[in-house]
Amino acid sequence: MSKKRKDWSVSGDSTINNPFAALAGIKADLAPGDDIDAVVDEPTGGATSTYSLNTKLVVNRERKGRGGKTATVIKGFAADTDLVALSAVLRKALGTSGNVEDNAIVLGGDIVPRVVAWLESNGAKRVVVSGG
Repeated sequence: MSKKRKDWSVSGDSTINNPFAALAGIKADLAPGDDIDAVVDEPTGGATSTYSLNTKLVVNRERKGRGGKTATVIKGFAADTDLVALSAVLRKALGTSGNVEDNAIVLGGDIVPRVVAWLESNGAKRVVVSGG
């Protein structure tokens, strides 16, 4: 048994095939757009303005209790630090997974050097690497 091919061609009005064809007529009436460089905000460098990284931060690599997966753990944040938001910034900046566990940020993978570099470039005063 062979499959029948459907004919998707539409005869007649061309706006059915192109939903933006109707907008082409009003393009000349629109105001000129802003310069894209003026609209896009430049990143401010991450956490320096939003988060307090003035405490001693301890970064280490762990595998125990994680099903054999390697994780990078950052501990030592001040009590008033919004760890969920900082975790989201770190995940986006480093391109990894992560979450918050017991007043610590846990990031997926062995990325200790990258985490230390990011923390130092974003205003962390003391970053200590412990363990292997």
